[in-house]
Amino acid sequence: MSRIVAGDPSQQWRKTDTSLGFATYVNVKTGNCLTGRGITGFPVVTVEKCFAGNTRQEWRLGVSGDFQLRANGLIAQVNLSSPNQTGVVMGGIFTNQPNQKWHTHPA
Repeated sequence: MSRIVAGDPSQQWRKTDTSLGFATYVNVKTGNCLTGRGITGFPVVTVEKCFAGNTRQEWRLGVSGDFQLRANGLIAQVNLSSPNQTGVVMGGIFTNQPNQKWHTHPA
């Protein structure tokens, strides 16, 4: 995970709704999907080949900014102990901390 660089296609994602408020996020540059491995506390958010119906590739952005993985309900959060705070780990429950909040930018 890197700092925001405007116009960088590797930082752009195409959202496709699935069901129940979840969606897949496909990277514009690689064509791969944002994928959660689902183990609390490990840096296991990756970008992998997309597979329809894979609940490890379905996410829901909540109204509070939480980004929840459909497979197990865990949320993505910035790893505050990683160098430059650039890693993403799967957290437990949403506790409204700044490192647990995500947002989108208009296209």
